[in-house]
Amino acid sequence: MAFTWCNDDHDIKYLHIHQPKTAGATTRDALHSLSNHKDSNDNWHLYRPEQWNKGEFEGFYYNKRFGDVVDIVVKRFRQKGPDYEKAIIFTNVRNPYDKLVSTWFNIQRGGPGEWQWTFQDWFSHFNFTTLPLDCFRNLVINIWKFKRQTNDLLPFFLQTQSEWLVNHNDDLIPNEFIRFENLQSDFKRVCDKIGFSYIEIKQKPKDHIRRVAWDDVHYSSFYDQEGYDGLSLTEMVYEIYKEDFEKFDYNPTLERE
Repeated sequence: MAFTWCNDDHDIKYLHIHQPKTAGATTRDALHSLSNHKDSNDNWHLYRPEQWNKGEFEGFYYNKRFGDVVDIVVKRFRQKGPDYEKAIIFTNVRNPYDKLVSTWFNIQRGGPGEWQWTFQDWFSHFNFTTLPLDCFRNLVINIWKFKRQTNDLLPFFLQTQSEWLVNHNDDLIPNEFIRFENLQSDFKRVCDKIGFSYIEIKQKPKDHIRRVAWDDVHYSSFYDQEGYDGLSLTEMVYEIYKEDFEKFDYNPTLERE
């Protein structure tokens, strides 16, 4: 998780919430480019919660909704002054079917160090035995079994987007959303609102494994693998991430290329 926000002298205050595998990093980089403060730590802040007050965020990897962390950050941000109270709070969201495939690819290539550590440590923490993650189907089955054997939260990068972006009153924390599927046009809309000239977002290259082995394969093809427990993989992922489909208005029917 990372946050990027405006300089104090920017007329329209804004804060960007970066959640993984939603083009959040490319959006952040574009914001840096637009503001001309890419290398200025005094004006741009990329904070990770584990670097903050240890007592306040104790155990956030275990059984803690990231929405709790986001809610604290946004409240702190709005307390900076009257102009901040009406700030634009925005984030990126992505079709859950597509996002989970992208997450699996990131796990395959090693992912950021904390992702690998968190995934392995998380399930061992709950004495949960996982299937090898050498195929997408096994990842879905692992999540499905875990959700039916415990009320505990999944590792942060497998949590629903709603668990990142909804507070305890079930209200969405951001007030603007950039959909991965409409990345350029939605980013332009946000730029217009915060007073930046629009530039085209330069998306990062696909994960190396995906680029080499699956460059021309649509994410929907991964759902053709055999299901589990009498359900197809599509049905399982929909049930796991149902809240995201509903809150962010994604079609529960798997869209083919």
